Amino acid sequence: METKVQGKTAAEWRAMAGEAVRAEAESFERSDTDGFLSQWGHGIMRQVYRLNAEIAEAGGVWEFDAYERIATGEIAPHRVITTQYGQRVMVLDAEGRATGEFLPYAAKRDATYEKKGFRRVLVTKAAHAKTWAPAGGGYTSVQAIVVADDGQS
Repeated sequence: METKVQGKTAAEWRAMAGEAVRAEAESFERSDTDGFLSQWGHGIMRQVYRLNAEIAEAGGVWEFDAYERIATGEIAPHRVITTQYGQRVMVLDAEGRATGEFLPYAAKRDATYEKKGFRRVLVTKAAHAKTWAPAGGGYTSVQAIVVADDGQS
């Protein structure tokens, strides 16, 4: 049985990506001064569809960074947020409330996490792709990302 991501198989996602490529090219052929927005939108959706196809081919799962508390060995719930200093990992409690602990999103050394009592580990979770843009970034900052189905990414 083929794995489905959001109700579609990898082949169905790839067909949708192909349709987005066709629509993008068609928009370019007949474009006027506003055509670039249609082309941009088709391009972003093509990326989302291709990522969903890759996830389906991987059995509906994706690998994500997770943060394990060194003292307890428990994986800490978290959210990646955009701050005035860039992306950060906001650690949450069991109810999903912020604990006041923040970690760098992409530390260059594991020692950076260890100083704060955490260890970065990889976890495999059910996932899907979607579009995302940081607050205030405008349409040019929209990108295709993979998110865990449990809301933790």
